[in-house]
Amino acid sequence: GAAADPAEFSAAEVQVEDSADSVFLGEIRFIDPVLDNISGTPMTKLSVFVPNRRDKFGRYLLYQGMPVTATVLAKARD
Repeated sequence: GAAADPAEFSAAEVQVEDSADSVFLGEIRFIDPVLDNISGTPMTKLSVFVPNRRDKFGRYLLYQGMPVTATVLAKARD
């Protein structure tokens, strides 16, 4: 068969370890207050813009459905 696109892979193929490759910097684009549908707990929904990078094989490091943990750091307002 034809060679697969190196940017396409399954979640099981790549394990991102704690390293410089596991840290992504981005910008919050939207902050929306929402209520949790089940508990009614007030939550905050963040929409972020994070540039994706590729590993040494040309595969993207972030992909749809990948579980992530985010740390939000606020900047002082002018």
